[in-house]
Amino acid sequence: MKKTLAIILVLLFSVALLTGCGGLTGRYTLVSMGLDGDDITEMFTFLGIDINDIYLEFTSDGKFVMDMTAIYSGRMEGTYTVSGNKVTLTSNGEDVIGIIHGNRITIDEDENKAVFEKR
Repeated sequence: MKKTLAIILVLLFSVALLTGCGGLTGRYTLVSMGLDGDDITEMFTFLGIDINDIYLEFTSDGKFVMDMTAIYSGRMEGTYTVSGNKVTLTSNGEDVIGIIHGNRITIDEDENKAVFEKR
């Protein structure tokens, strides 16, 4: 899935993650995106895309949905677990790890970075 998500970042300008026990459940919207080390967040605005429409949503039963339909006709679904400040997203048998810091989650894979924030 790491390779799959890296491709999604490159092709879709998105990837994501978050939630867990208790306070992490809910919706986290995209606040910034990097591709190959460059910040591409402003490109969404230029293209008329509202980055608030790209989100990760976590439920209390350990499931997540990443909705990227604002930039791509697809959704990713799977399960998640939280350990310390790390959240592991599992979809199609592969894992991606995000770092939880306050109300934000950062996914950083191969210089492709997505930051989601709970609002």
